[in-house]
This record gives sequence, C-alpha cells and structure tokens, in this order.
Amino acid sequence: MKNTADRLQGFTMQQTMFQHRVDYESPSGTISNQTVDFNAYKETGILKVVNCLVQNGPYKSDNRHSVFLKTTNLDGQTQYQTVYEGDNLYGRKLYNGGGQWHKYTNTPI
Repeated sequence: MKNTADRLQGFTMQQTMFQHRVDYESPSGTISNQTVDFNAYKETGILKVVNCLVQNGPYKSDNRHSVFLKTTNLDGQTQYQTVYEGDNLYGRKLYNGGGQWHKYTNTPI
C-alpha cells in the first residue's frame, strides 16, 4: 500500500511541475530589465521577459520588449520557440543554436 501511495505522490508532483512549466499565469521564470539571449533557453517552459533588450530574437532593432518566450525541447538538439508579444506572434525552429524567425500574422480567416 505504501508503494502505491509513493507512486501517486510522485505522479502528482510531476503533474504539478509540468503544469507550472507551461502555464502563462505562473511561468518557469521571469527576467526584468536585463539583456536576454533567446539562444540560451533550450529547456521546455515559458519565460516571462519584462522590459529587456533581446538578443537572437525576432527583432531587427535594440528596443526593449515585454514578451513571453515559450520553448519546447524536442530532442536536446532541436527546440521550438514561440514569442508572444501583444498581437504579434513569432516562431522558429532552433537547431544546434541557430534558426530563422518567422512572424505569424493575425489576419482573420
């Protein structure tokens, strides 16, 4: 009986950790007023970036941004990153540290 209770507790902890990592209300991390290199984030999770200069992001200028960076780690070498910034949505496949950003339009269909 104890073994089953231990397994249930372990499963519950894993579920809680999983939900925490992919929930925009409680992101896995928050960074404010710094310079952030998006190439450095390769683990599955959501990062809240507030008023930061972004390196290796989808932007052509060095302005400050407040965004969510969602990263999904596929196999350790390949990650999918999505940037949510208001009405703007960007995404890329990051492979071995590099990848082309794409802007997705918010055109109604």
